[in-house]
Amino acid sequence: FVVDQIKPTVSNVTIAQSTNTYLKEGDKLNITLDFSPDIANKVLNISNSPTIELSLDNDVTRDAIFTSSNGMNAVFEYTVQSGDNTSQLNYVDVDSLKLSGGTIKDNYGNDASLNLIATNSASNDFHTKTIIVDTISPAQGTIDVSGHTNLRALPVTIQGFTDANNNNTVL
Repeated sequence: FVVDQIKPTVSNVTIAQSTNTYLKEGDKLNITLDFSPDIANKVLNISNSPTIELSLDNDVTRDAIFTSSNGMNAVFEYTVQSGDNTSQLNYVDVDSLKLSGGTIKDNYGNDASLNLIATNSASNDFHTKTIIVDTISPAQGTIDVSGHTNLRALPVTIQGFTDANNNNTVL
């Protein structure tokens, strides 16, 4: 007979993508929360749809939705929507894991801690990898040569081509 009163806590936040990954509209990102302690016969029981609140540019937030669990791991999925943009995807803060009417417990009945690890922790892949969300199409520039008949002395006006993420002029 085993008595376990140890509350599961998040020890790692992992994503499969490599650093400097660009996500576009419609792309999906799986986020895995590793809970501790990971001991023999201890598993998570998760009901309904807990979420993780993600932080994007311009105070936009999106939810990653719970999809599955395996042992002491819970997987959440974020789908990039139109208008989602950021040069560094992360969750909002340590309180970003929300039950949303669900539960996260271990099989001994212990409620999981809803605190995520710090957003700047080395155990948080969002901090150690750069995940860029970019749904802005690059702007098309123009080259104006109107009114010029001498092509050798042709002054050219280039109106900026911009990159999709930062609106920097790219020539």
